[in-house]
Amino acid sequence: MKKYDVLVIGAGVAGYTAAIKLAQNGKKVGIVEKDEAGGVCLNKGCIPTKALLHAASIYRLGNSGITRSGIEFKGAEVNLEKLRKWRYSISMRLSKGLMFLFRQYGIDFIKGKAEIKDKNVVSVDGNEILGDKIVLATGSRPFVPPSIDIKEYWTSYDALDIPEIPYSLLIVGGGVIGVELATVYTLLGSKVTIVEVLDDILSFLDKDLRDIKKKELKKMGVRVLTGSKLLSYRDGIARVETGKGIEEISVSKVMISAGRVPNKEIPEKIGLKMDGKFVRVNDNYETNLSGIYAIGDLIKGPMLAHRAHRDGLNVADAILGKLRKRKSFVPSVVYGEISLVSIGLSEDELLEQKIEYQKGVFPLAANGRSLSMENNEGFCKILGNRDTGEIYGIHLAGAGVDELSGEVSLAMNNGLKVEDIADTIHAHPTLSEAIMEAAEHFYRRAIHIPNK
Repeated sequence: MKKYDVLVIGAGVAGYTAAIKLAQNGKKVGIVEKDEAGGVCLNKGCIPTKALLHAASIYRLGNSGITRSGIEFKGAEVNLEKLRKWRYSISMRLSKGLMFLFRQYGIDFIKGKAEIKDKNVVSVDGNEILGDKIVLATGSRPFVPPSIDIKEYWTSYDALDIPEIPYSLLIVGGGVIGVELATVYTLLGSKVTIVEVLDDILSFLDKDLRDIKKKELKKMGVRVLTGSKLLSYRDGIARVETGKGIEEISVSKVMISAGRVPNKEIPEKIGLKMDGKFVRVNDNYETNLSGIYAIGDLIKGPMLAHRAHRDGLNVADAILGKLRKRKSFVPSVVYGEISLVSIGLSEDELLEQKIEYQKGVFPLAANGRSLSMENNEGFCKILGNRDTGEIYGIHLAGAGVDELSGEVSLAMNNGLKVEDIADTIHAHPTLSEAIMEAAEHFYRRAIHIPNK
């Protein structure tokens, strides 16, 4: 029976990060995965979504043109077969890259479905292997509300396979996945309706971010029904309960994007203690069973790939006896032609918690780089303590601001003050200057906008 220092179950972002980190530090590691290396993010989530957003934006430009800059287009067409091949080629290239790294670090990639037989015994499709320690990184899957009377529907996985571009598409759920895929299919030519049961889409974000995204969606032609729920879908007719009563909508396809649930079959079968739908772990990511750890979407926290990556690093350090201090602030990003970035507290949360704050806001309409990119919708907003300069939250909206998420995370996770951002020299012209200018506006000394 083959034996490993650590067996990792699940080769998604959390799992492969932990495996590589452990192998880099001399541990004999095996990683078990029933699908492809890279998990949901790489194969069925983050990466293909961003690839399709990019392609859809090119298609929009090819049809509308950028006439202000003098560049005009004569039309564009979507070759679905080539689009699918390109989308899959990106995932496959990254997956093969992971397999290369596994070989370089002596990590055994074990293809199959895992089952824990005993504390240290894992069966993979009937073949038993041993692990002194076991890390569970089995991820999550789309959630389909049982209350919906529906037989045929897409999940986000189906939508990312782009089997077709439907004439009309109804998306249940106004979270990140729903909004991003609404953008993709609208830009590719579908008539899209979002149905959200809550009072607003992207409800976890600052109100100003939600508002600018709703404005963008409306401009694209996306219909957003909040405070509403899909009751049934039959014979091309969706029955939606809204605040005004029952509305029947003719749609070609329905996509369910109502959140995700952890793949907790293994934890429940071996008797791990749970916190609701999540596995309970201590500060070392260890479960109630000694030597068995859980990370990523299995445990409480935002279901984000970058949080899972950090979990992978942290659990590896914990197993190596080098406990790393967890970072408190995790940036949230919504991608699109106008992207959104949020970290820390929103204005809504500060008002709810009765925390006094001051804000600095800089519009991208006054940013030279945004103007040169012909997309100057958006802003940077910094919320903080007017006396101490402590940063409570930073919120960005605009084309390309997703690339600034690292800077705001660096600032907040290292306890920088608003003054530190204002005093940092930012290259010109760049989008990042908007963060510096917002920090200057916080103190009412901005150069490029009135200090009101």
